Amino acid sequence: MRQRILLTLLAIVTFTTSTMAQSPYGLTVAGVKVNDGNKDNLIAALTAAGVTASGTMAFNSGTNTLTMNAVNIEYSYMGIFLNDESRNLTIDVTGECKITTPGNPAIENDNGTVKITGSGSLECSGSFSCFAGAPLTIENTTFIAKNSMRGSGASLTIKNSTVKAKNITNWTSITLTDCYISQPSGAVVVFDAVLGTASIQVDGSNAEDIVILPSTTGITTVRAATAYRNSVKLTLPYWRWSTKRAWSAKVWSLPCSKTKMPSGFRSWCSKIRSGICGSSFSA
Repeated sequence: MRQRILLTLLAIVTFTTSTMAQSPYGLTVAGVKVNDGNKDNLIAALTAAGVTASGTMAFNSGTNTLTMNAVNIEYSYMGIFLNDESRNLTIDVTGECKITTPGNPAIENDNGTVKITGSGSLECSGSFSCFAGAPLTIENTTFIAKNSMRGSGASLTIKNSTVKAKNITNWTSITLTDCYISQPSGAVVVFDAVLGTASIQVDGSNAEDIVILPSTTGITTVRAATAYRNSVKLTLPYWRWSTKRAWSAKVWSLPCSKTKMPSGFRSWCSKIRSGICGSSFSA
């Protein structure tokens, strides 16, 4: 009887431990699935798995927040991978953090939204610095993308942040709030109506070595406005100066001619380079 009780207790403990270890939150960091057994000290879990990692990293399952303090991760596969559409992950960075994943995305969210925030900075290097199949927001922080920031059916929102990126392409939409494109000169948000994607471009080509800075001049939101010319959908960048409130995009579904467009839209069009919208948009 005593032996049977001991075996039963052992089975319960084994089941409980196994259940905890196999309860991921749809979040993987450098090949290690985040679970109840390792979430409070992820750096220890990474180093135990043979990953080069330092700093402090923990996951709060109550708030779905991954905190990173002076974290440096080097790994051969994906860095941070979220694949749970029911979760909205927040990455809160303190100090200088780096994720290096040669040949693979440093951050990838196939499902579930991701927000990167915090007083520190996050530098990402990989085949893509970030590859998003769900919305990505960068808010009140510094994000350095040594490689491309690329969407795949996802939107990108940047709020009051410093972002440096090799390029920013293939998003369903790009919204800049309380920040502006500082470099390269002439770079704007452009929507390709044929592909259905938004990118930051210069003279019709994807911009390289992009720098986005927090606004010091009162620009609150930059988006893209849509018009039609000869039944072809076109999208133009525009801006509104305001220090009190953000400005939402307005879509004009009407012929792209000066005689039929609202006066405000004509003034926006006059600022667009020739070639983006045709000669009828010259100043």
